Amino acid sequence: MPTQRFFHLKEEKKNIIKQAAMEECARVPYADISINQIIKAADISRGSFYTYFEDKDDLIRYLLQDFCDACKKYILDQIEKADGDVVEAAENMTLEMIHHGKDQPNSQIYRNLLLNVGTVTNMKTFGFGGFLHQNEENLKFVEECYKRHNPEKCKVRDEQQMGCVMELLISLALKYTAMHHMAAVKPEEVEEMLHEQLRIIRRGLCE
Repeated sequence: MPTQRFFHLKEEKKNIIKQAAMEECARVPYADISINQIIKAADISRGSFYTYFEDKDDLIRYLLQDFCDACKKYILDQIEKADGDVVEAAENMTLEMIHHGKDQPNSQIYRNLLLNVGTVTNMKTFGFGGFLHQNEENLKFVEECYKRHNPEKCKVRDEQQMGCVMELLISLALKYTAMHHMAAVKPEEVEEMLHEQLRIIRRGLCE
């Protein structure tokens, strides 16, 4: 997250930096995001940038905070709609991202961040990695998932296992959404692979 020095900036200046970063993220894929372009557009020095943010990923996680919070709420809502079936909820979420993600605000930013980057980095960048580490925000999210899950639909042993399951499900959601946007595989094949991997996870939970 940004340093206190960033948060102490005037609101107008923070918004200028944020807007410059969002425009750069919308312009190019993750790997091509240029700090130089951002600081030029925001009219700040490179030294100032690194007193505000640790690195590029730190800036991106800040930009995506609202998005990640909305995603977590959406996942919890989907679990409830699926009567506590976390696998069905993940499938519904992924299909929604594939078919209607482009209709969401700032969709080009999220698309660019998904492309040309590995799943592990995506998990970290989008704020969903490290469920089994002592991260209070993630642990609370996992706890809420566990409270909502229905053991008659798919049995999850405890919160630790729920963390593992959610990490798998969210990584698949990001992976197949990226594959869809890359158009390297036919849409129906993307959905077929998603269904098969989710079936495998469900069978594992039913053992």
